[in-house]
Order: sequence, then structure tokens, then C-alpha cells
Amino acid sequence: MAVDIVTQALAAASSRVQLNPMPCSRCMQLTRIGRLTGCFDTVRDRSLETEYLFHRQSLFQANANIYTRVHAKQISRQSKLTTQDLEGRRGGVTNGYTYGDEFDFNTNINKDISTHDVDSLHKLMLGRVDYVVMFEKVATYLARRYPDTFGDMIRQVGLIRPMSLYVSFSKRHPLAPSYMAALDRGLVIIRQNGEYAVIEAR
Repeated sequence: MAVDIVTQALAAASSRVQLNPMPCSRCMQLTRIGRLTGCFDTVRDRSLETEYLFHRQSLFQANANIYTRVHAKQISRQSKLTTQDLEGRRGGVTNGYTYGDEFDFNTNINKDISTHDVDSLHKLMLGRVDYVVMFEKVATYLARRYPDTFGDMIRQVGLIRPMSLYVSFSKRHPLAPSYMAALDRGLVIIRQNGEYAVIEAR
């Protein structure tokens, strides 16, 4: 969805883009040092604003949810958990992702970092973590892709917070400011002409 939004928005602003899939942590590092123009999707928070540039309009809204095993004794029957409820527990997160200042800077949360989202879910199934923090669309996708492994075995038990997601643009790449401005122009265009709604529905 983010790929479609970014490419369509830049195309609407008469800009072309080359996309390179890679792990989030590597993408962010290469963007920070100016090897890449930008990296997505990211949250616009305190930990990133000092290192990256951000466009005005977000790409889309997303919920960072808390998930656990259906049969986990500790928290599977609970609901409406928040960041504070995770203090002292083992939680799976994905390397390079940010989940908002309240979560990221809370040193009382025992964060178990994995390279990929699916690795965190495998750890959850094995009981190596008590919960996983994951964006809702990602969790839904993985549960549908691996129905025998995750389908009915995970459930949402809380919410970190709703978040606006962005492209983090490089402060060191010479083309970053022009692409950032083009993205903002393009997002206005595709929201007005209906292309954004088509992408969202698909």
C-alpha cells in the first residue's frame, strides 16, 4: 500500500522513483548518511526528527497493536493494554522500526529485537516473548499468509497508539528536498482525483 501511494503520488507530481527493498534498519542508515534519498514507512517522532526530514502530509494512518498468543496464560485474556502495561514483560519488536516516543524511550520494557516481523511472531508462538508490537495491517497480512501457523493463534490485546506514517528523507542527499516537496504535491493530487481512495480500497 505504501509503495503504491509513494509511486503514484510522485508520478502525479511528475517525479520518477526507484525503489530498493531492504531491511528497515539498513534503509534508515543509508538514508541518514545520504546514500538514499528516503526510507519508508516511519513514524515522525523525537528519535527521528533530529536525523531526517519529513514531508507535511502523512502517507496513511496505522495502529501499532499489542498481540499475544491465544493460549498465553499471562495476558491472553486481557484487553486494552497500553505501553505502561508492558513494563517488565518480554516484547517482540522489529529492528529499525519506531513505535512512538512513549514506547521507544521506555527503558522498563524488555524489547526483543528481530530482523523481520514474522520472526517476532515465531518467537511469540515458541513462548520466547510475552507479546509482539506490530502494525495492524502487517499482522493481518501475516495471519492470512500463514494461516496454519498464526491464523487463529494470535489475538490483539492492546494498542500502543494510532500513528501517522511518513517517508523519512535524508538531510544529506542533495535531491531529498525536491523529492520531499514533490511527494507533498503528489499526495494532494491523488487525494483529490480519487487515486488514493482506489489504492486504499484495494
